[in-house]
Amino acid sequence: MQASLKPSHLRLTAVSFFVIWLQMAVFPVIAFRDIVPDSPLLLVAFFGLILDRERVVVYAFFAGFLKDLFVNSYFGLETASFVLGAIVLNQITSRFDREDPWVQAWATFLFSFFVLVAFCLFSAVVEERAPVHFLVWVKSLSIAGYTVIFIPVVFPLFKSIFRVQTLTRQYELF
Repeated sequence: MQASLKPSHLRLTAVSFFVIWLQMAVFPVIAFRDIVPDSPLLLVAFFGLILDRERVVVYAFFAGFLKDLFVNSYFGLETASFVLGAIVLNQITSRFDREDPWVQAWATFLFSFFVLVAFCLFSAVVEERAPVHFLVWVKSLSIAGYTVIFIPVVFPLFKSIFRVQTLTRQYELF
């Protein structure tokens, strides 16, 4: 069971800027045919799954806003898609065991896929040339899957940065 932990705003802001830098500078190096893992999605998923499920929508707004500032797209699309994805993530985390690594993996996958699809649909509404076809769905699935691959490395790193202490569970026999 996770200890109730409210991360400091300064640490969360610093890590958020670092993750945005990582997304822009380092992750393009490990791209596989224009498919790049999305590190801000990993941080928001970690926040919702491990740190604070109730405030994940607020943090997703902050992370989406930061990504909007540094990404070349219509302003507000990243923010809106992150917030909608965080609502989905909040619903998932309220129904399942957030400490199970398999639940963390598929919840992060669903959250990532939903955010990417929402961004594509918002782009299609704003831009008349934005394609929404089968390849967009395949690319969204590929990015979400590639993002999930980094969970075994990134989540323990975030746990050490935010000093998350796991408590032992007590199981009742009867």
